Amino acid sequence: MSPSIAAALRRGLVTTAVLASLALGFLTIRAAAAWTADSAPLTAPPVSVAALQAELAGERARADDLAARLDTVGARAAELADALQAAGDRLADDASAAGALRAQLATAKARLARLDRQLAAAARPAAAPVQRTAAAAPAPSDGDEEGEGDDDD
Repeated sequence: MSPSIAAALRRGLVTTAVLASLALGFLTIRAAAAWTADSAPLTAPPVSVAALQAELAGERARADDLAARLDTVGARAAELADALQAAGDRLADDASAAGALRAQLATAKARLARLDRQLAAAARPAAAPVQRTAAAAPAPSDGDEEGEGDDDD
């Protein structure tokens, strides 16, 4: 055999082998697909377009309802935030007023303590001369007493 015939024969055999290999691969894939389809048959029929459209309309209505509820919740949350802010402001005002009242109470207590000291001081000198007078009072004499009218100084 000549080299050109041998080369042509080789090319023909390689081409035939490649084509046979591709055909065998194709048949194997088809057999696997058929085997898979037989082992897992469809028990539920496919969903129709009308059924899908009806479900879509239902889901859209549900989404609209949820959006409306979410808007309501958002409005209530805003109201609660405003109320919380007002309560915080009121609490700050009350704390300020309480501080002012504490200061007034401290001032009143200081005045009361000062007045108590003044009362105690005023009560002591008034009690002391009465005791001295009673203890040091001389026996009545002929009416010549010294010191009468000197207490006004």
